[in-house]
Amino acid sequence: MASDNARSSSLPVRWMPSAAHAYSESLDYIAAQDAHAAARIIERVKAALAVIAAQPAIGTSLGAHGRRRFAIPRTGHLIEYRVMHHEIKIIRWARQRRRS
Repeated sequence: MASDNARSSSLPVRWMPSAAHAYSESLDYIAAQDAHAAARIIERVKAALAVIAAQPAIGTSLGAHGRRRFAIPRTGHLIEYRVMHHEIKIIRWARQRRRS
């Protein structure tokens, strides 16, 4: 099956401590206001990470040392990541800026 092949070729994802901390802080803040919204964000992040793991080049290139950016759909957040040594390292979790 195609989905089994995609899973087997996916790279493992590892959060760097600062990115994991920022993610956790965001979820805590959101959950304090709306637990269901926090749960939806967790599911959307999991789905986005599965896509990135299967297609690492999907994010926008930032040019610096292979860094890429990916906006997590319908969350207002983004991650920056790097593909290194057969894994994906999440190096930044941040709120998206609004365009004026």
